[in-house]
Amino acid sequence: MRPRSDPSGLRSQYVLRATFYFGRASELVGAWRPSRLSRKARGSLDWSARAEFGVSDQAWRTAVEAGVDPVTVFCHPDVAAKHPASVDYYLRRGGLSKKGLDQLCRLVRSEAFPAKGPQVTAQALNEHTSVLLSRASRLSFASPRSSRQ
Repeated sequence: MRPRSDPSGLRSQYVLRATFYFGRASELVGAWRPSRLSRKARGSLDWSARAEFGVSDQAWRTAVEAGVDPVTVFCHPDVAAKHPASVDYYLRRGGLSKKGLDQLCRLVRSEAFPAKGPQVTAQALNEHTSVLLSRASRLSFASPRSSRQ
């Protein structure tokens, strides 16, 4: 699924802002972390419809080649629905504010998903992350180095 057009350049504005913060994401993440999901829950996530979730093939390959668990980079709609606090993790990971997410969700909404919900939220976050991963070759997936893990 292709992102809707963005004549105002809104996506580009948020991508530029996020590339600055992405490297510091490990310092900014909140209390919820993907590691809080059980192995069973992580293993049961079906990523076969990842294009519908807003994950580009290039971004997916980048994460997989880095040996990263996809849920640490991409927001699965089931995770967003069952763990609303996870959205803050993905916001910070992508260098987005809640207002920024709301604006990106407006670009994602369609007849299929007219209201903001887990699917729209995940798609907006993943499209943003996909653009980041596609444009920035030196982004790090490093884990936070703190005792809060």
